[in-house]
Amino acid sequence: MAFTPEEITLLQWLTVFIIIVKWSLVCVLAVKLYQKKKKQRLEITDFFVGVFVFLLTLAISRVLFFYFDFYLTALDPANFLMGSNLIYWRIASAITGFGVGFLLIVVDKRILSFKLKGILGYIVMGSAVLHLFYPIYTLNDFWTLSTIGTIAGASIIIIPIFFLYLGIKVPSNRAVAFLLAIGSICYAIASLGISETFLGPLEQLVGGDIRSIFIIIMTIMRAGSLITIGLSSTKLQI
Repeated sequence: MAFTPEEITLLQWLTVFIIIVKWSLVCVLAVKLYQKKKKQRLEITDFFVGVFVFLLTLAISRVLFFYFDFYLTALDPANFLMGSNLIYWRIASAITGFGVGFLLIVVDKRILSFKLKGILGYIVMGSAVLHLFYPIYTLNDFWTLSTIGTIAGASIIIIPIFFLYLGIKVPSNRAVAFLLAIGSICYAIASLGISETFLGPLEQLVGGDIRSIFIIIMTIMRAGSLITIGLSSTKLQI
């Protein structure tokens, strides 16, 4: 079922809220990153750096997705392939993929001592490259590429397991690691919860205004989880 005009308006304002949250976190972490850099040497694979890059790519891509969703296409698939619309979606998807892939590599290196050789991160980054160059001629091609990106990005759900492992292994990091695990799980649930794949069956099952209510709840959960991940990353000692 397609989104109604009222739901599109609601989604638009909630997306603005998420954009503000993401860029606010990026600014806060940028200040903390600068302060930390003055006190000690930072490596590109430092966990704090990884989270900062991850949130920065999410913030940039969300602005591009916002423009694609609400101004270029109005969330209507019939407009996805018109003109240069697809370019914005490709770039936004690629930026997100590189951010997720980079975070996966950093987590692998810092928590697992690179036991996975960064494979998960490289897979997601490969998907990001695919989003830039995969030929799209029909909506089926679009949905195929979107599904590939979703499957590749799903590897991020393993991150909470890494944090739980760290919390059990290193008692001094336990509280922060568990917070990061909870934040990661909530973010994954919230991101999935506003997809049409989930909302459609939910509306058929419950009815009423459940779609709008659920969209609001999931947006608040996503904002809260991002704040938890961002601020907790400044306290993790690895």
